[in-house]
Amino acid sequence: MLLLSGFIIIALYFSLNRINDIQKSEFTYGTIIGTKEWRNKLFPEDSEEAPIVHFIYENQEIVFVAQRNTKYENGENVKVVFRKKSPDTAKIYSFTGYWLIPIIICSIPIILYFALILSFVGKFDFIVFNFREFKLYKKADKNGTLPSKLK
Repeated sequence: MLLLSGFIIIALYFSLNRINDIQKSEFTYGTIIGTKEWRNKLFPEDSEEAPIVHFIYENQEIVFVAQRNTKYENGENVKVVFRKKSPDTAKIYSFTGYWLIPIIICSIPIILYFALILSFVGKFDFIVFNFREFKLYKKADKNGTLPSKLK
């Protein structure tokens, strides 16, 4: 139950945060006008690139660099999400451009929470998941025999 409740709390926080961000944002369409490259001289295979997006908001031209390592072709139209107060911090509204990084960031507390809970389980312990309850049983001996409740 502890694992499930922790996962639900973190997933709920992530969902509410993203929904709140979407509600306060504007959407428009932009055009890919090029790519920005970051070259690694020592390890050329580790070089990165990101699309450069152009869109117009309130008669103002906005150009921003999107998420690194997302592949788009020059001239391609993409959906853009941005805040009215700071349109220069816009993002491409796609899974990799808008959702992926927050999912990765929210998965870190989930992993740490699971590790904390599971650190209380010893070498000769059993975890029994049931739809009604969560139980942790200690083994009776080091031979691996189950407690009488689990046989």
